[in-house]
Amino acid sequence: DRSMLESAGALDTLAAEGGLALERIRLTDDLRHSERRFRSLVLHASDVITAVDANFAISYQSPSIERLLQRTPESLVGVELELLLHPDDVEDVLAALDAAHQPQVARVEARLRRSDGSYVQCEVVANNMLADPDVRMSVLNIRDISERKAFEEQLAHRAFHDALTGLPNRALFSEHAQQARARAQRGGPPMAVLMLDLDDFKRVNDTLGHSAGDRLLVSLAERLRRCVRPSDTVARLGGDEFALIIVAGPEQARRVAARVLDEMSQPVEIGDEMVAVGASVGIAMSESGEESLEELLRMADFAMYSAKSGGKSRAALYEPRMHSEVLGVR
Repeated sequence: DRSMLESAGALDTLAAEGGLALERIRLTDDLRHSERRFRSLVLHASDVITAVDANFAISYQSPSIERLLQRTPESLVGVELELLLHPDDVEDVLAALDAAHQPQVARVEARLRRSDGSYVQCEVVANNMLADPDVRMSVLNIRDISERKAFEEQLAHRAFHDALTGLPNRALFSEHAQQARARAQRGGPPMAVLMLDLDDFKRVNDTLGHSAGDRLLVSLAERLRRCVRPSDTVARLGGDEFALIIVAGPEQARRVAARVLDEMSQPVEIGDEMVAVGASVGIAMSESGEESLEELLRMADFAMYSAKSGGKSRAALYEPRMHSEVLGVR
């Protein structure tokens, strides 16, 4: 009986050990399967996964970096992260890595350098796992957002620019005017607001059609750009009405107005027709920046109507007497 019991115990022990061995095999197979699945997911993931050590040198780079930067993962291992970043973005990314600790992550936008030297706009999600004994790295998830940024820029451009001519619209004109006023208030140079209205533009629309009128406006808008410096502003406020912001005194503003009148008087080829229209320009000065934009526009408007009533294709600098003169004409 004792021998039988010992034999039974031995069998139980063997069975238990066999069960443990089978369990180990199963767990090993599961682990290998999980590892293969993880590798497959990383290999085909659209996001780039980058791991860096405490010195910000790349320890691991996922294969998707080839689609993003045209660089192989092997070529980047050991490379310092900042060498892939636009110089202006290095500080932001390193600060995000320093601030991000589990479970908290940090997001930042940065430009990464392709192999050809160009940059791609990316969103970087940083997870600092240096304190995790199983990882001891910081992990970055990097996503290409260049299409989204381009779309956002396109929307922003549409919001602040005239759809026909591409010039700043009233909203952007107002913003630039406020900036010029603020500089004048701080003792900077004076500013001039010029209002421009085309003479006889209605005749072009009536005789040649609105399509011809639109082409004329586009051509004249380009001429106006050439009349001012890059730091000045030319805007289309609507219809055939344009406005300029010139950072200059009265004499310089008069010279710009004369240049504008000369450009506007030159014929424009529209289809088979040579179309000529003049312009009337009103000038309002702000020496100290104390006048509001609405006041400056109203003053320039009075000066422009005074110029138009005096024979068109003229420029006039605002004077207080123009209020009664223009109101009497209207």
